[in-house]
Amino acid sequence: DIVFVMDSSSAVPLVDYKKEKVFVKYLARYLNVSPGNSRAALITYGNRAAEVVGFDLNRPLSNFEAAVDRAPFAGGDRRIDRSLDKTSQIMADARPTVRRIVVLLTSGKQASASGSKTPGEAAIPLLKGGVYIYIVAVSLKPDISELRPVVQESSHIFRMSSFDDLRTRWTTVGEIIVDTSSKYLDDLVSLILSVSTTIFLRCSAPG
Repeated sequence: DIVFVMDSSSAVPLVDYKKEKVFVKYLARYLNVSPGNSRAALITYGNRAAEVVGFDLNRPLSNFEAAVDRAPFAGGDRRIDRSLDKTSQIMADARPTVRRIVVLLTSGKQASASGSKTPGEAAIPLLKGGVYIYIVAVSLKPDISELRPVVQESSHIFRMSSFDDLRTRWTTVGEIIVDTSSKYLDDLVSLILSVSTTIFLRCSAPG
């Protein structure tokens, strides 16, 4: 299950917001969003974060792509923390036995505001829940110190100098997401086998 999070703060020109939408649609196709396979949800954020569409097991890819196209522009300051809070709410409806993935796009630092959390603090519930987070940072000088606590590994941060790079690098992003997040399934299978073996041995022990 995948949550895509698009930056639609005022600092993102509308023409570049459209490039984010194209990127998300390409990536959703690569990650096999379709009935019976991967489910996708979508969030946009600026000063506030809004759920555009939640998880639906029977939603075809074409319907998800249409929802991406219709996604409104939020505007306002860039509040990454609020987007992650909203992501945690949506991810509560994810299936626990599948890979859970977040793809967050951002074009700069979080805006400072009274009472705000750092992105790293906002990501804690997701990370503790075993959700794999990937960040697409579109900026000449992304603040890696701010973004690094949000992801499991530094390789989960994709640096892009401009929105035009989204069009040429979505395949690379998809490949890395598939390769690294598949570790979840390997670990889950190993855990199930280990528990099953332990139960079998205990039940088979004499006396």
